[in-house]
Amino acid sequence: MKHHIVICLLFLWMGSSHAQFGVRGQMVRAAIPMPTSTDQSASQLSHSGYDVGIHYWLRLPEHRIEFYPEITYANFSRSEPTSPADRPIDIDRYGLSLPISVYPFDFRGDCDCPTFSKQNDLFKKGFFLQLVPSFYQVHSSFTDQPTAKTWKSQAGLAIGVGLDIGISNLVTISPLLHYYTQVLQTTSTSEGPLGEHEFRFGIRVAFRPEYL
Repeated sequence: MKHHIVICLLFLWMGSSHAQFGVRGQMVRAAIPMPTSTDQSASQLSHSGYDVGIHYWLRLPEHRIEFYPEITYANFSRSEPTSPADRPIDIDRYGLSLPISVYPFDFRGDCDCPTFSKQNDLFKKGFFLQLVPSFYQVHSSFTDQPTAKTWKSQAGLAIGVGLDIGISNLVTISPLLHYYTQVLQTTSTSEGPLGEHEFRFGIRVAFRPEYL
């Protein structure tokens, strides 16, 4: 509950400020090594879920390198085991990330404006590469034994691409495609997720209230 209150308050604060803020939603398909219930040998766990976030916007003054500090939440589940020894699992993930966007075809452009005003050069002005370092707190539980929870702290890195599409002077929508890999973790027990790779696809919706 505390996580949801913090997210709502931050969202309201961003909405009152005269700068770009936004929300992101992505579907996730992932594979992680997972110990079975009968021994500690790793099996391959495929899970699916969603990853959402709210962000603020910062940029360098004369180059198109943009930063989107973000609060994130994700949920994943496995309902179809890959072997008889596997168990259904539910995963909640809270964290912070810092997406960094670089616009290679307009690197020295100013573009201090909504993408809507640049639609004659949509690909040149809107295409970007993205690097996303992140830090997460992950809580896992087997659905057949919900009181037996595990946790881990996890650092990871995603790479991806996107395209800014101006809908109006207020709203810009950006399709996103990311590949994520875990690079570091600490865990409370040997049972639980031990590492992961994810494919993420979704959209980011950015708002510029000062242009109203």
